[in-house]
Amino acid sequence: YECPSIASVRFGSGLRTIGEGAFEYCSSLGSIEIPNNVTNIARGAFNKCSSVTNIVIGSGLSPVPADVFPLDAPVDTLTVNGSGETVVAEQAFADSKIRHLVLNGVASLPCDFSYDGAFKACTNLVSVVLGEGLLEIGHSTFKECTALTSVLIPDTVTNITQSAFIDCKSLASVRFGSGLRTIGE
Repeated sequence: YECPSIASVRFGSGLRTIGEGAFEYCSSLGSIEIPNNVTNIARGAFNKCSSVTNIVIGSGLSPVPADVFPLDAPVDTLTVNGSGETVVAEQAFADSKIRHLVLNGVASLPCDFSYDGAFKACTNLVSVVLGEGLLEIGHSTFKECTALTSVLIPDTVTNITQSAFIDCKSLASVRFGSGLRTIGE
């Protein structure tokens, strides 16, 4: 907590939990790599880490929770390497400054009508690559991602719910997979 000179961290294979506010205000931290053995990260663990440009999340964390990672950092790429059953929680990265998103091994991007989507209002987000295994893109998942230009949707996605891409005013290219059955219900 409040370690402005920490530029990098490396987690050992025995680590399972990263506690609340553990790296909060570590303003020089440049990248975050969560290894597969980490199964729990508490609220605010990486809040206010304003220099983070790269986040990689391993397969042990599911759901990928909200209120953990820095929303104000200029993250160039967020990569989630899930287990095949990994879920990205509602509002997990809403309003963040992510530019490129790669989701591998993520089974669900859920969102009901009472919450905002996992990537809602990521106004710097320009590209999304969704990996095989994803079944559904939930309500408002990418709502108001106004810079989003391209999305690659895998063959495993069968349903894209209502308003999943609403107000994505720059969206120019979407590749739908062969498994898609329903859009907007």
